[in-house]
Amino acid sequence: MKQILIIILIVIVLIFGYNCYSDYQRFHSPGTDYVSAKKIDLNYHDKVTLLNYYQAIEDVNGFVRLAW
Repeated sequence: MKQILIIILIVIVLIFGYNCYSDYQRFHSPGTDYVSAKKIDLNYHDKVTLLNYYQAIEDVNGFVRLAW
């Protein structure tokens, strides 16, 4: 009787773990973040341009996550 109860608990834990993993994969898409291919000069004379560039990258990544 004890073995049957242990097997049922293991099956329940496995089903729960699979559901958590599938939800995690659904909301955390792998490899979809935009990464710039070119090196950016961090000492550029206009810091606002750099901040706007990084903000645009974050906006693109946020849109992709929202659309996923």
